[in-house]
Amino acid sequence: LEFDGTNVTKDEVAKLFSGTGTREELTPIVTKLKASKILIPDLVVVAKDATGTLTFHDFQAAGISEGKIEHMSLAGFDGTGNVPDAGQLTVHSGPIVIDGGDFSHLLPALRDGDFTGAGGAQITHLSWQGFNMTIPDKDTPATADGGNLFKLAIGSVEGQGTYAGGLPAKGTAEMKGFTLEPPKASKFGRSLAEFGYDRIDLGFTMSGSYDANAKTYVLDDYTI
Repeated sequence: LEFDGTNVTKDEVAKLFSGTGTREELTPIVTKLKASKILIPDLVVVAKDATGTLTFHDFQAAGISEGKIEHMSLAGFDGTGNVPDAGQLTVHSGPIVIDGGDFSHLLPALRDGDFTGAGGAQITHLSWQGFNMTIPDKDTPATADGGNLFKLAIGSVEGQGTYAGGLPAKGTAEMKGFTLEPPKASKFGRSLAEFGYDRIDLGFTMSGSYDANAKTYVLDDYTI
């Protein structure tokens, strides 16, 4: 782990990634954290029961200050896990980039352990390139025609947003290549087949703006 231009100590960084720190111990560190740059080549998260792992690749962040991040990127992540009485799930993600991230409104909720009234995150730009997951269906035998895996994929997600006084002024979002292919022999797969489909395949675009004075949100585009 590389922390440059930071106000936290080496021991505090070690505490953040120890896996043993409590919310009371970690929240003050996260809340005050400032750094010009953070680099983490690989970060491996292991389930408590050791039945799954999730590995994040090449995390980079710049301009971190008390819950705000100027730029953050992740080369991707990969994971596996066990679905009881079904088999193994797999997950893979391509690159993720965030510019102008403001998560400071979530810090009080992190401190109090209560997210019911928490403010949302503000993100100026988000780019997510490629995601896929396979999930076994416990009600469908692995030996069935076509197997027993649900296959979920997302081609890309792009989002832009501007904010005024903490409120979203303008925003656009686009998702391409969302597909969900159920096992042919599953209940869901058979239901889709009755309508002549073997999978769901769609895209999505949205844009809108908020008039704070009129307290009115105008939806310019909402297309599926």
